[in-house]
Amino acid sequence: MPADPFSLDKAKAFLQSAKTERPIIGKISLKFPEDDEAVAQACGLIQKQLKEIGLEIELAPRPRRQLRREVEEENNYDLAYYSWDFANEAYWIWPLLDPAAAVPGGRNFLGYLNDDILSSLFRKTMTHREFAVIKQLTHEIHDRLYEQMPFIPLWQLDTHVAVHSTLNIPVTIDPLLVFTDVETWTLEKK
Repeated sequence: MPADPFSLDKAKAFLQSAKTERPIIGKISLKFPEDDEAVAQACGLIQKQLKEIGLEIELAPRPRRQLRREVEEENNYDLAYYSWDFANEAYWIWPLLDPAAAVPGGRNFLGYLNDDILSSLFRKTMTHREFAVIKQLTHEIHDRLYEQMPFIPLWQLDTHVAVHSTLNIPVTIDPLLVFTDVETWTLEKK
């Protein structure tokens, strides 16, 4: 897979093919949380980029509670700039793609169905514990997602901090406020 897989020509060709196979009826909306100016700007840029390839979308800011209800519970959206919190640090995306969970209020609010290959890869991954096998299978999942792309991940995972073993910090470091209690830190001499 290329480091930067984006191709404007490929996007235009894909859009034309999609319009032929399933003509767009009505307007396509992009829903996003209304209380975040940076997100509003990002959605404006998405709207601009899509217009450049010939797809007009309507921006639809929503209060967060309404956005959550429309996306997760009602599955009432065309496009959504939406966050999803992982259950743990394994960052397991199967719940988002599990066909059995593609019901209103289910974890597969993407409504992604009919991909037996992807389902098989996830199920195989869940039956193994050997890291090399899991690594290979997750690479195959990644390749399949790249080909099918049911969603566009904009990963913004938790921030982590590495601390040298000679640095004594009496409080837990907040990765977003690293130097809050710096005056209490001490450095051991070895």
